[in-house]
Amino acid sequence: ELLRPVNVYCIISSINLNLTKGCQTVDIRSLRQDDASFLCSIFKDNAEYYEIFFDSGNTLSEWDNRVKCFLNQNVVNHFIIETNSKAVGWISFADAEPTERELCILVISKEYLRCGYGTQSLSWLIDKSKADNMQSLLLKVNQNNNRAIQFYQHLGFEIVGEEIIPECNEAVNLAQYKMRLPLV
Repeated sequence: ELLRPVNVYCIISSINLNLTKGCQTVDIRSLRQDDASFLCSIFKDNAEYYEIFFDSGNTLSEWDNRVKCFLNQNVVNHFIIETNSKAVGWISFADAEPTERELCILVISKEYLRCGYGTQSLSWLIDKSKADNMQSLLLKVNQNNNRAIQFYQHLGFEIVGEEIIPECNEAVNLAQYKMRLPLV
């Protein structure tokens, strides 16, 4: 799971896709205002990421305000990952360059990890990026998140650099790998 600082912005596309892999069905739909409760809970469940990336926002009203901000901005696309009409994850992306797209957030609720939802969601993003004539998909991942690094490498991403993000949190300098997946 890759999490980025929450001071990102978004544009919501009117999209609702249904992806099926085996017996699992994943719906990917646009973020809505009533998703604030889910986003609040998913970050409380991932406390180590929450503490690194967010200096406030652990109440529902704060998340409600963040979602309002997301819905009124025009840079990052935010989507909710569902199965059987239940939210299980969050995926967002932005176009970094005219031919490069960046995965900003991919997080799956703890109880739904290792069920294929992350793979299906990222496969959807790869297909969407190819259809939009993107040449590569970029992401940044915490260097200590070995499971995520292996997940992305399994899907064809390669480490192409690294960076330190000093402003993440007063107490934490976050070391990240930059990873890229060529799409052409």
